[in-house]
Amino acid sequence: MNNQTRPASGSIRRALRGNRGSIQDVIFLALVGTLIAAASTRVLPSAAAVLTATGLQAERQAAIDALVSDKRNDTPWGTAGAPATIPLTVPSGNIVNAAVWATSDTTGITYFAAAPKERTPKPGACTGPSAGTDDTCLHAQLFRAYDASTLIPAPIARKDPSAPAAIGTVNTSVATTSPIPTDSSVLSQVAPTTPRAWRYLLNAASVGAGGELRFIQDGTVLATIPLDNTPSNYFGTIPARPGGGIWLQVSDGPVLVKTVLIYDAGVIS
Repeated sequence: MNNQTRPASGSIRRALRGNRGSIQDVIFLALVGTLIAAASTRVLPSAAAVLTATGLQAERQAAIDALVSDKRNDTPWGTAGAPATIPLTVPSGNIVNAAVWATSDTTGITYFAAAPKERTPKPGACTGPSAGTDDTCLHAQLFRAYDASTLIPAPIARKDPSAPAAIGTVNTSVATTSPIPTDSSVLSQVAPTTPRAWRYLLNAASVGAGGELRFIQDGTVLATIPLDNTPSNYFGTIPARPGGGIWLQVSDGPVLVKTVLIYDAGVIS
């Protein structure tokens, strides 16, 4: 009996031992596997919840980013004091109520959108400007500057190919192909009642080798603009004070003038 059981017992030990370690190694690995399996049953549901929440927030953030970026024409942008609320359908099929509003200044418009991070937000959250400082909200904003034509200030005098109807007293040959001869007025303008800075933008060229324009008030030259025969833009500032009219004259010519724009730039002492 003893001779029969020993080989069997040795065979079992050899089978358990195999070629990669002792029986103690096998038992240890089995225990580790059991612990990993037990831990996984507790960790995985929590990890899945985190991934779900992250995905939820990511698609909502993408939706409000797109909203302010494409400035949709059908979006009823509210104001900071009275934001509008619109439903957004996100890729998962859920519908999210987003607050939208816009603010503006002299340079452009800023568009805002906000949405809650959670499926069930707290009452009154994420519905206006406070969403930007509320960590339970997602927030997006984008500034869009006005285009060049919108930024043109209210002119004192203006005439150019895009605005053929003159503002102020502007020579009829401005913005045409007709040259203006020497000693002719390009524009005449009534002086302001208080000292002001006037800015000018001119596009002009000499018909011959050289030409010249001058701003003059009461015999005083406020600015001299030398021209060549290449049409170019000229800009600067002149002091406009109470007194006689302010004239822009061709002091050497003839010249072609395509654009005249004069606008107020503020008070001067």
